[in-house]
Amino acid sequence: MLSRNEVYDIVEGDVSKGLSAIFAPRNDDGPAFSLLDVGGFTFTPEDIPDGAAVAAVAWRYHAVHRHPMIAEPGEGADRQPIATLNREPPSHIADAPYSTGIRETLRPVTIAGVTLVVARTDADTANPTVLRFVDWADVYSQLGLTFVARVPEPSADPGYQRIQQVK
Repeated sequence: MLSRNEVYDIVEGDVSKGLSAIFAPRNDDGPAFSLLDVGGFTFTPEDIPDGAAVAAVAWRYHAVHRHPMIAEPGEGADRQPIATLNREPPSHIADAPYSTGIRETLRPVTIAGVTLVVARTDADTANPTVLRFVDWADVYSQLGLTFVARVPEPSADPGYQRIQQVK
């Protein structure tokens, strides 16, 4: 099992490495990485369980949006296909005036998220599973983006039919 200090270091490293390719860290509002302070509650390292099989760490990351956000096919922790951010998009994509993606805005952002660190066995301790969840809707809002979507027509979505049957 992992100590709270090990969990903190794993999460800090994962967040910094995972986000810094797109969002450059900034230290003008305290350290770039810190535990979350929300709703009058401040998380501290002592809130991270010591020796737990699963630990949840709420964090924030102060950064500047310095590089384009361009999605590419990737793989999640469960080996299922997901969209991931390309750390180094090819220039013919990144430099295209209307490429699929979000050009760098140079806006400061504070990214909030929760990371789960899973180490259920001694073998997991050497290579724990790390699952990072980011409040992307808030990040997009800070970048000045809006999204418009609509609910699919019930007849066009087989999943909708299954939901109706369960009710």
